[in-house]
Amino acid sequence: SKRITSSELDNIKGIGPVTKQKLLSHFGSIKNLRGATDEEISKILNIKQFEALKFFFSTNTENNK
Repeated sequence: SKRITSSELDNIKGIGPVTKQKLLSHFGSIKNLRGATDEEISKILNIKQFEALKFFFSTNTENNK
């Protein structure tokens, strides 16, 4: 069975469980995802998801540890 943990990605419109799992599998953590280049992230997300993610990260920096 797929094991998906709760994360701040749950709060991003357009990022569902499958996409969330792809991101976490690829980057290993939210911290690594936050530090990834736009090019790396855009290989996994479509443009709408990418824009939603970048907007979310730009407005939610308190979890950037």
